[in-house]
Amino acid sequence: MRVLFITSRVPGRHFRGDQLRAFHHLIELGKRHAITLLAFDPLNEREQVDLQLRQSCEKVIVVPHSQSRMALLALRAIVSGRPFQVEAYRCASTHVAFLTQLAGARFDLVHVQLVRLGALLERHLDVPVVIDWVDALSINMRRRSTTDRWPQRWLAAIEASRLARYERALSARAVATCTSAQVDIAALEHAAPCHPVNNGVDLARFPFVERGRAEQEIVFVGNLGYFPNVDAINWFVGEVFPSLVEKFPMLCLRLVGARPVATLKVLAQQNPAIELVGEVPDVHPYLARASLAIAPLRAGSGQQLKVIEAMASGTPIVASDIAAGGVGAVDNEHLLVATDARSMVDAIDRLLRDSELRTALARNARTLVEANFSWQHSAAALDRVWDRARGRG
Repeated sequence: MRVLFITSRVPGRHFRGDQLRAFHHLIELGKRHAITLLAFDPLNEREQVDLQLRQSCEKVIVVPHSQSRMALLALRAIVSGRPFQVEAYRCASTHVAFLTQLAGARFDLVHVQLVRLGALLERHLDVPVVIDWVDALSINMRRRSTTDRWPQRWLAAIEASRLARYERALSARAVATCTSAQVDIAALEHAAPCHPVNNGVDLARFPFVERGRAEQEIVFVGNLGYFPNVDAINWFVGEVFPSLVEKFPMLCLRLVGARPVATLKVLAQQNPAIELVGEVPDVHPYLARASLAIAPLRAGSGQQLKVIEAMASGTPIVASDIAAGGVGAVDNEHLLVATDARSMVDAIDRLLRDSELRTALARNARTLVEANFSWQHSAAALDRVWDRARGRG
């Protein structure tokens, strides 16, 4: 099958979740299909296109799209009523690049990742379209509208409402869509059927580690500039961590991830029990040495890679219901779920004191990941969506 695969950022193994997902889908599906990758580049990452990615695709086209330009374009949403991030990608260069590729080759399928590229699909296309939402961004924004500060929470509420309408309208332009989390399907299944396509983990890069872990070390792994992660850390440090330090005076919280915001730097400076590690080339060593991982998210949507990667590494994890729900893990079998500060304190206390429970959760979680969350499983699920879509196109 000849596929035009379109992303809003350059796919890569060391970048954000959507970029990692696209990267592994392209690597796996490039073995079976002739894929042209059309990637827009707001982050100036075109020089970092992975050699393996180039070898997996028939052609790779990277179109510059500066963040300053995106900010100006997004202002049109004030008048248009469309989502701000959709407007940020509504420009002549994106459309010209897209239409040039369509005119230059006979594609059997167009695959578009993320709702923000919806403007490309607003005209009629004579080729079947599959949309990978990755997650329900309307849900993400709605949750943010209840946790963020003013005026961000007001803007998030507006964006949530617009995204819900736009997701519904965009679905009518596709023959099939997909998302990472089963729990998001109800919000995304409109005119076109929505299929679950799990996120994944490279099992070789995240091997299971059972021994040699620190006694009192908690780790949080994730993009430290992403609002749901920043909000989760601030809430945890304010509402949960003090009670834990009273019980475990030697307890350490390590924050691992790229682009840490200033507020997290201040937290680490003010509290010697918090270490801001920041960006690292490989997060696995930090997961492999920790007593446990946390994912206390109050916002966000979809399947959390931080949860899957911790489970793959043998790191028992305590997660909020929002973080755990997308993975389909079972409380007290694969991880511990905590719904508020008191239950999170109790869950972490329980895990730190019970090595047998940590071992049992870790082993069960690894089994779950091996059965459901390899990138090979994920790509195979997307391949089935493509087959069904081509049959309907």
